[in-house]
Amino acid sequence: MLSKDTHAFYLDHSEGSLLMRNRRVVCLLVFALLACTGMGAVQAEEKLPEGKDLTALIEKMHAAMHANRKLSLQYTDEEFKHHIAFDKNGKKIQEVTWKYENIFLGGLPYRRLVELNGKPLTGKLAAEEQARYDKAVAERKGMAPKNHTTLHSLQRVMDETTPLYSLTTLFENRAVRAELLDGRASWVIESTPRTDVHPSDKPKKDAMEWKYSIWIDAQDAYPAKIVAEKLVDGDHVLAGTKWTVIRRRHMETLADGATRPVWLMDSFHCDAHMTLLWKTLGVSDDERWSNYKKFQVDVRLLDDEEEVSEESTAQRKP
Repeated sequence: MLSKDTHAFYLDHSEGSLLMRNRRVVCLLVFALLACTGMGAVQAEEKLPEGKDLTALIEKMHAAMHANRKLSLQYTDEEFKHHIAFDKNGKKIQEVTWKYENIFLGGLPYRRLVELNGKPLTGKLAAEEQARYDKAVAERKGMAPKNHTTLHSLQRVMDETTPLYSLTTLFENRAVRAELLDGRASWVIESTPRTDVHPSDKPKKDAMEWKYSIWIDAQDAYPAKIVAEKLVDGDHVLAGTKWTVIRRRHMETLADGATRPVWLMDSFHCDAHMTLLWKTLGVSDDERWSNYKKFQVDVRLLDDEEEVSEESTAQRKP
């Protein structure tokens, strides 16, 4: 049996332990409340755009694309492409690599083949490519800017202009999450074809055979990444085909020392299912761009979709 003093000692310490436990509980509740408040603040900052806000973001993206095109088309680069084809059973039947130099001729972009399957061109191939180059030089020499083939029609890789510029008219758009891409804040938008719209022109009809996921840079409002997936079988491209385009943000230094961002092609990947001459094929394409160099040109808008580049300095020699 405990003595009176011993009993008092345990009673005092039990009450002290209870008090300490209560204090710990109160502290935990306070920290939890602060954490919830902080989470609420983060969630408020990352509230997904919807309705008019989402429409405004997409329209801002259109403006950023339009402005960036004039900047991005003033760069030369090296392009590497890797193509693999498979038969219907998944057996590899073809593999080819190409290396190109994307340069300017007569103020217009020109894609010159320099390597095939990892080797410089020789013999007949080299002669054919040189003849193609010489022909382009002759055709563009002295050509008036108004007669230039528009840069819009010379887009490299694949032109996603129609679907991206038609998001608000042909697609149902939904912001699904905020996400960091290359350490930069972005909004991820999912766009699926509307069921109540039936365009008559083929580019828009073709665009509506796909669904798109678009990573829009929060600061620049530029589509840094685009993933497209085919929903239905088309004339040659079958459902399940998927492609991804990624562009990287570069900082361009101006004459006065100021800088501005320009988004340039980084990579393109496509896993396609196709029919060709009554055969079903699988195709895997990878393209990458590197060694960007600015070629000083002035880009003049003709209208909303056409752009012509006019040479303003001595032409870059290949």
